[in-house]
Amino acid sequence: MAKKKKDTQSELKDSAQKIWLAGLGALAAAEEEGGKLFRSLVERGEKYQSPLGDPVASASKTVRGTVSKARTRAGKTLDELESVFDEQVGAVLHRLGVPTRSEVSKLTRRVEELTRAVRGEKKTGRKKAAPRKTAAKRKTARRTTRKKTS
Repeated sequence: MAKKKKDTQSELKDSAQKIWLAGLGALAAAEEEGGKLFRSLVERGEKYQSPLGDPVASASKTVRGTVSKARTRAGKTLDELESVFDEQVGAVLHRLGVPTRSEVSKLTRRVEELTRAVRGEKKTGRKKAAPRKTAAKRKTARRTTRKKTS
C-alpha cells in the first residue's frame, strides 16, 4: 500500500508539473502568435476599409446634414413658440391692467423730467426774488428822513 501511495503522489506531481508547463507554453505561444495575429487583423481591416470607406463617409455626411436641418427646424419652432407665448402673456397682462415694460420706462422718464423741472423752478425762484434796496437808495432814504426830523 505504501508503494501505491507513493506512485499516486508521484503521478499527481508529474501531472501538475505537466499542466504548469503546458500553461507556460500557451503563454509563450500567445505572445509570439499574438503579434502576428494582430498584424494580420490590421491588414484584413485595411483591405475592407477601402471599399467600405466611401459609403460610410457619405452616410456620415448625410446623417450630419439631417441632424443640422433638424436643429435648425427645432430652433425656428422654439422661436415661434416663444413669440406666441410672449404675445399671449402680454395680452393677459394688458387685460389685467399690468403696465408693460415700455409703459413703465416712459413713466419713469416723465417723472424724471418733472423732477428736473421742479428743481429748476426752485433755483430760478430764488433768483427772481424781490430786489433789495441798493446802497444808493438806502443813502437817499436816510437823507430824506434826517431832513424831516431836523
